[in-house]
Amino acid sequence: MRDDVVETVRSYVGLHLGSIGEDQLADLYSRSGLDKANAIVSPHVSTCGLFGLGIWFKMGVKHSLLTTPYKTGMAIAWLREIAHDLNAIRKPSDGLPSPGSLLHYFTKGHNNNHVEFVLSQPQVIVQQWRAEHAGGGRALAGVGSDTSDILWSSGRPLQEWFDIDALLPEVTDDAYGPEEPPTAR
Repeated sequence: MRDDVVETVRSYVGLHLGSIGEDQLADLYSRSGLDKANAIVSPHVSTCGLFGLGIWFKMGVKHSLLTTPYKTGMAIAWLREIAHDLNAIRKPSDGLPSPGSLLHYFTKGHNNNHVEFVLSQPQVIVQQWRAEHAGGGRALAGVGSDTSDILWSSGRPLQEWFDIDALLPEVTDDAYGPEEPPTAR
């Protein structure tokens, strides 16, 4: 499942409003038409949280907020509430985030939240966690990627990360008795 999240995020990197993939990106932000994309997304709106909600919706994270019409300014609060409800909040002291997990940056006492997905296994180099990461919030509501230290984003420290393995637990045949085969998600 991690690989599916990583590949889905990568499929949006480089898209922005006005690009050839604009409709695909607007569909993601609107969670397949649940919201009117032009009402919630504009070239001047930071879309990192909307991108996170869209990816979680597309990947099948099960939570009522993902099927609730969007309320302006609530994207990161909703991501955190979903992660809390599904026991998926981790701190950097808990260890390295796995690929597909969502990183949450902010400075305590400031309103400077940002989220991005980690796309590769972090490598610990001196006091850095170097990894590929990507997310929304770029110019023209775009999606970008980089490989750098994921403990920081534009001066904001990594405060927590939302564990993809807790959000999308794997379904295995061993989890069911012989009379109960797994069903498709």
